[in-house]
Amino acid sequence: MQIHANNPLELTSSGSVLWRLPLEPWLLLPGKIKYDGHELTRKAEFHITVLGRALTPRYLQSADLRERWFQSWATLDHRITVTDELWLLQKSEQDSADHSLVTDCVARALQDARHLLGLWVKEPLPPAIAHITLYTKDNSHGIAIANEQALHDRRIASGSWSAFGLNYPISE
Repeated sequence: MQIHANNPLELTSSGSVLWRLPLEPWLLLPGKIKYDGHELTRKAEFHITVLGRALTPRYLQSADLRERWFQSWATLDHRITVTDELWLLQKSEQDSADHSLVTDCVARALQDARHLLGLWVKEPLPPAIAHITLYTKDNSHGIAIANEQALHDRRIASGSWSAFGLNYPISE
């Protein structure tokens, strides 16, 4: 499935930079699903995190740089390809009740924006894991996967959409 999400970046009150996605493709998903004993609820909003709150203070210290970076966003390729791979995440072994179901995706603008910002501040950003959180349990914000290690540590299951009892969304 391809999505075109030409939305501006948003700096949240918590300090994350989000790329909000249109709701339409996701509203066809069931409101609740059950997988492996976990009941999950579809999110009310969908986004890709472009810069997590831990990195924002370091990379976007200057208001001028932030404005320039946000303006450059409009020139990037805003197509997103949603893959046929879902990941069930668990926040930690200690917090076994907190789960999210996310879809892998390819989002060129995500990588290009991070690369550009790294060039401007002369400090490369770590690669981002492009994903969209679809469902959560006990955490409406989802579970952060800022890098490959976090994905490895938090992923407890993976598979195709049908393996999770879902229909792969039809292209817009």
